[in-house]
Amino acid sequence: MARWSKGRSGNPRGRPKHEHTFTAALRAQGTPEELAQLAWKAAREGAPWAVQMIFNRLEPQFAQSTIPQESPPC
Repeated sequence: MARWSKGRSGNPRGRPKHEHTFTAALRAQGTPEELAQLAWKAAREGAPWAVQMIFNRLEPQFAQSTIPQESPPC
């Protein structure tokens, strides 16, 4: 039994818009430069999350590729 007729959304206005995002929360705490300085300071003090974050920004993620093996001669 269908709750809505075919082609009709159950939520016609869509998802509500919220400013409660992680990015908005970071922007409320300071400028990108200030946040980078905080992360750098935390990394120098040994915070693993800060070290990982800075490493991920500085070192590109390498795509894994597989080299096809040649089939043995018959």
